[in-house]
Amino acid sequence: MAEQPTANAGQWILSRFSETDDLSLTRALINALPGIFYVLNTKGELLDFNERFVQISGYEPNELHGLTADTLTDPAYREAVGRAIEKVFTTGDAFVQAPVRKKNGQLIPFFLTGRKITIDGETYLIGTGVDLTSEMDAVRALEEAEHRYISMFQNSAEGQYLFTRDGLLVDLNPAACRLHRASRDELLDSTIRDLFIPDRGRPVELISRAVRMGRKLSGNGRVIRSDKSSFEGEIYGAPMEMAGNQFYLVSVRDISARLQAEKQVQRLLYVIENTSDLIGISDSQGRQLFLNRAGRDLVGADRNTDVSSLLIPDFHPPEVTKFVLDEALPAARQRGIWKGKTALRDKDGRTIPASQIILSHPDEDPEVFSTIIRDVSERERILEELQNARDWMTITLNSISEGVISVDREGIIEYMNPAARKLT
Repeated sequence: MAEQPTANAGQWILSRFSETDDLSLTRALINALPGIFYVLNTKGELLDFNERFVQISGYEPNELHGLTADTLTDPAYREAVGRAIEKVFTTGDAFVQAPVRKKNGQLIPFFLTGRKITIDGETYLIGTGVDLTSEMDAVRALEEAEHRYISMFQNSAEGQYLFTRDGLLVDLNPAACRLHRASRDELLDSTIRDLFIPDRGRPVELISRAVRMGRKLSGNGRVIRSDKSSFEGEIYGAPMEMAGNQFYLVSVRDISARLQAEKQVQRLLYVIENTSDLIGISDSQGRQLFLNRAGRDLVGADRNTDVSSLLIPDFHPPEVTKFVLDEALPAARQRGIWKGKTALRDKDGRTIPASQIILSHPDEDPEVFSTIIRDVSERERILEELQNARDWMTITLNSISEGVISVDREGIIEYMNPAARKLT
């Protein structure tokens, strides 16, 4: 039958060894301690210790005997250690956090305890110490991490907000203050409803719920300024823990300028896509990288056509292709721009007179060219008709017998037909 545990700690050991001279168990217990063990007299002199004390201190056992507590700690902690020893002999026990000085001068942080015992009328202090090196390293690592967090938090270009899980703002960085055009003191204790409006009409409670439940959050929304105006922002949030407390970190980036630029680009793309001019971008080999609808319509390509399969010869008659490749492109590469008359060839093989601009973009790698080509066939038709009209009018005026004179507003003669010249 198993022995029943005794009521008091250590009672089992006392019942078996208190009346014997066998100290092996006592020594084993002392040397099995994970930390150091020591015995001091009322003068603070070291009377006994365990093997761990010898290993940590770097002293030989005979060197340790008689050393005082002052010798074995850092001068900055001697007063605190002295008070703790005095308290042990006065009240019965005490503890202190102080470094133990090794023989080589190295300091090791320890949590030291002491308890008063009386043997044969003499009073002693027995105690243990736990090495705090790992704990101190962890504390330093935590402090460094907190310092890095604070530095990143304060210096971030994005607005940073620290909320409690109840949705109350407890800290924010200077960038956030600038976003709201308000001071830190004015914004502290604000709620999520005071600061943000979710995108697409979603209720603000969705953000509040994410904060309360510690769920990650991402999306666009409107950020409310102190004057009640607002701007578009990207909002990200994630739960975090600091010093054992639960918080929620929200990051906000002002994207109003980006969205405005995107709208301008969309408007520009709409114009480019719907203009009657051919607009294209090609590489140095003449492969198309972009082609607008007018260009695709010219060669009979639909919206799904891979424009990279289209080359310069697909747009021009052979002699014009040779001119573009041999003269126009090299001139654009050298001067940055080339302007001139060319001709297009449509899907039916018709030649269309054109006015063309080629721009070189040498900063791109690899180099690319953009071009704008305008169909000038209608303009040339009108010019031809005007020229024909002038020629017909000249023939008519030259053949009539009446004199015809044209003068400007100042009375200066601009034109006289042959009959008029005969009269003068």
